[in-house]
Amino acid sequence: MPCIFFCNWEDAKKGYHPAYINQPDIDKLIEAIAKAANISLSEPQLHFVEGRYWVWTYNSGCVRDQHGVHVFVEWHKGRGIVCKTKIAEAIHKFLTSQGLGKGSDITFRDSPAGTFFYEGKLVPYAVDIKEFV
Repeated sequence: MPCIFFCNWEDAKKGYHPAYINQPDIDKLIEAIAKAANISLSEPQLHFVEGRYWVWTYNSGCVRDQHGVHVFVEWHKGRGIVCKTKIAEAIHKFLTSQGLGKGSDITFRDSPAGTFFYEGKLVPYAVDIKEFV
């Protein structure tokens, strides 16, 4: 499963809420991610984090972050650059279709084995959670 987190979403004219997005757009993104990662359609999870970031900089006080959506893809390591590039392209295409591509950034957080726990139990390597529990 990759979990894809969309953060700083609220700076769009539409607001942060994913209800403003057409389900077919969500489905296309999930299909592209599943195809690129060679996983089932039920595995990708999209998380839309409510609100905007507040940014503090040295000696300037608090300012609103105006630079766009941050996307974090979290999963076990082992996916190559070709897979990541395809997923990043799909995410950017999705953001652009929502008017949010400009200033957006995408980061892959590859978790090595031994760093993921499910319901308090260590998942020792990249496995389907259903197989583990």
